[in-house]
Amino acid sequence: MDGLIVIIICLSLAFLAVSLRSYYNYLLSKEDLKKEIHEKTFIYDAFEKKTTRKEKYLSKMFEFADDFSSIGQRVNFFSEDHEVKKLLMHAGYPYGLTVERFQGLKMFMMLSG
Repeated sequence: MDGLIVIIICLSLAFLAVSLRSYYNYLLSKEDLKKEIHEKTFIYDAFEKKTTRKEKYLSKMFEFADDFSSIGQRVNFFSEDHEVKKLLMHAGYPYGLTVERFQGLKMFMMLSG
């Protein structure tokens, strides 16, 4: 009886290993098929706009502004948050600026300038 239990456990583990291997092969073939379909259906868009230097510079500058936003909130040089919010609202939130990002941008410009 003990031998039968050992054989059943060994066979169960073997079938589990085979099923996991088959599932892994299935995932690999599925990924290859997705890549192949993506390559075949790729449509070249000649009118796609490239990012300009100005856009790259602004995006990098806004990343630094996000980093300095906590400092800018604590240190207010010649502007209060409610005044900045009012001015940004009148300007239509240019470049997606928020009060926090504007205060961080102010700190970044102070350090870099």
